[in-house]
Amino acid sequence: MQNTPQSPDIFISYRSSHFKWVETLANNLVAQGYSVFLDKWSLIRGQDFARQLHEAASGAKAAILIGTTDSVDSGWVNDEFNLLRERVRQEAEFNLIPLIFGELPDFPFLENILAIDFRDSSDAGYRRAFHELLSGLNNQPPGNQHFTGELNIPQDLHRVRVETITQTEDISTKVFRTLARNKPLLLLSQTGRDTGLLCEQLLTQAESSYGEAAVFRLSMPAVEEADEAAYYRYVSRSCGLRDCENSMDFNRALEDRIRQSQHYFLLITRFENAHPEYRYQIAKIIRSLSELYHRQFRLIMVGGERLAELRYARGDMSLLNHAQEIRLPEMGLDDLQRTLNEEFDDLALDDSTLHKLLDLTGQHPRLIQHCLEEGIPDPQECEDSLETSPYIVQLFSVFLKNSNQREYICELLEKEQLGRYLPWLNDEVIRGLYWSNLLKVQDRKLVWRCELIRRSGRLTLGCSACGGE
Repeated sequence: MQNTPQSPDIFISYRSSHFKWVETLANNLVAQGYSVFLDKWSLIRGQDFARQLHEAASGAKAAILIGTTDSVDSGWVNDEFNLLRERVRQEAEFNLIPLIFGELPDFPFLENILAIDFRDSSDAGYRRAFHELLSGLNNQPPGNQHFTGELNIPQDLHRVRVETITQTEDISTKVFRTLARNKPLLLLSQTGRDTGLLCEQLLTQAESSYGEAAVFRLSMPAVEEADEAAYYRYVSRSCGLRDCENSMDFNRALEDRIRQSQHYFLLITRFENAHPEYRYQIAKIIRSLSELYHRQFRLIMVGGERLAELRYARGDMSLLNHAQEIRLPEMGLDDLQRTLNEEFDDLALDDSTLHKLLDLTGQHPRLIQHCLEEGIPDPQECEDSLETSPYIVQLFSVFLKNSNQREYICELLEKEQLGRYLPWLNDEVIRGLYWSNLLKVQDRKLVWRCELIRRSGRLTLGCSACGGE
């Protein structure tokens, strides 16, 4: 594949776990004469990763946003979307086209922009959607047509999911045993952990225990600028309530529903995505109602640093200091074996190889997923592939914006241990590294997940310029 120009026709924003699907789309666009910026194709190794992405996103004539349910969990995808959305506001000729496949994501802008639906993965369905995409890039209506030229049809990606929860059924049992104490429960996980299967099992078990009519799931929508009325209408509908347009109205409606019910079960997911103001408002409402109606109100909240902050950051004055918590365990050999059996049964790997894979990746689920998706059974070959993977560079992308943080992290990358592990770390940078899943706990100490991540950190942050190797 030839390098694309610095200012490409099309910039594609996507989550790295969908690369195979996206690469097929990009190849199809290149075959139609478009130049495409795709990070794995276009990033120049050894140069500033964030700067290259910013320049490409700022200079492209059009952009495609791949919207999936897990895209809303990606800080980098959200950063790119905010930049691209600002271009839409300021440049009348700039075209931002969202594509969706799989379950509909919680991107609020999809309510106002007509997305191109690739969920029909058949030949005819893909051709129809690709024709709509070409029409959108040319600012034309698609009409009732299919693309009739040569196309590569991507494989369906619904099967790709690396389960990172050890013994899901045991955790589910522990969750409901903990809920029986009549207090809210926080399920805390580091970035990159797939809690989807666990959440599905929790909902199924809750329906069995309390009845389907009493069980609700609220996936907090990812928004930067929030319309209060639209936000609370979405939230209230998710909770099985009448339409509400502000926090007071939502509080009253939720209290009425809980008070009139023998049981009310609510699972709140994607807490990290929520707008800060509404995240706090909803947590405040939850605090009040869980104390008033602790016998019938069963609440589980799934999140990471932002959720832990509400439990710990202000000590005894923390808003959710009354809640219980379960921190999700590391991925282990049993999880990896189950993943192979259920999702990648074409890969025959013995326990010795799996142990090496876990050691290489530091048990990081996204790095393991890369190796499995690429079909690379040999750990050394997997390491070589990860070295050139955009995802491993993206691990440190959030820290590129602050030069002081960069220098400090470069110093930390030379240390074997980063201090004692505590439920809430006072050092903001180390806390960010932990919740970003770059650190793990070993013998009650914080350590880097693996040497591969340390090397990537030095390269991404340019640590040679600040005392690194």
